[in-house]
Amino acid sequence: MQRIPLPVPDILGHSDELGIVALQDLGDVTLQAHLGAASPSEHAALYRQAVALIEQLQRRGAELESDAFVPYRIAFDVEKLTWELDFFAKHFVEGYRGAALTPAERAALAERVARRSSTSSPAEPRVLCHRDYHSRNLMLRDGSLYIIDFQDARMGPDTYDLVSLLRDSYVDIADRELDELIAYFLALKRATARQARHDEEFRRRFDLMALQRNLKALGTFGYQTLTRRNTVYIQYIPRTLRYAKTNLAKYPRVRPASRTARVSRRRAGAGLRRWRSTRCITGDLLKAHRKHWSNIDSSASGPNGNSGSTCTQARPLLPASTPTSGPIRRWW
Repeated sequence: MQRIPLPVPDILGHSDELGIVALQDLGDVTLQAHLGAASPSEHAALYRQAVALIEQLQRRGAELESDAFVPYRIAFDVEKLTWELDFFAKHFVEGYRGAALTPAERAALAERVARRSSTSSPAEPRVLCHRDYHSRNLMLRDGSLYIIDFQDARMGPDTYDLVSLLRDSYVDIADRELDELIAYFLALKRATARQARHDEEFRRRFDLMALQRNLKALGTFGYQTLTRRNTVYIQYIPRTLRYAKTNLAKYPRVRPASRTARVSRRRAGAGLRRWRSTRCITGDLLKAHRKHWSNIDSSASGPNGNSGSTCTQARPLLPASTPTSGPIRRWW
């Protein structure tokens, strides 16, 4: 990262024996935290800076490619994408939502991932990816962005990091701003590599990668909520679902996967009964569910100010034996 060079923390010292690295302290202000106080012009400038860093990572990363660096020896592949989809099915669909997938439905989802990977790989350049490039992994210091949490860097599609930034579960980006930032990224690519214009094809690949990334994020949120009892991620589920539903509606060729999800919802009752017999939610988790959904129910608008937003459609799953009161409603 330093050889590219990208703005990353300085290494102050390390111990190979202890497995410890001492890094520069960049403070506590992430891009996500700063956006609430940023002016529209500052917001736009920071995102253009973040997009430019992705282009720099891809361009200089290609020039420095060498097996001497670990990230060049690992990559996204069908196995990795399939694992991420299984993680989504297990921890969000079956865990958080309480719906049961049959073996046939799981096989259909796996086949969908394999088909997407095989048809897209010839058109998708492989580049060096940060792999988790979003507003919580960009630190703001002295008016400039610094990149952290890059230990999972690997080779992957040229859309991946841009998707992570612009279809971020933690931040709302308006459609117009999204279009402008994608256009800015493509303009940077053409300026440095004299690439031909394939904007529509890139946008298609961007949207499909966003769907994959958002499903993976939903799996993480379900896992954190139910397995780790970490309820902070509940608030990010509605936005992520909205992103995924938008792309499912936009691209007919991925709709069979959404039909699988609808079938699983119809069988949610049977899955829920099995779930009730083996799991329960602690009192602290229940309180967090009540607080979060009470806040949503008391609001007439979603994250974009639209009444009846899809943000109000995701509901927490509570066992039947759990005493409930207030505005909690089951998602089904």
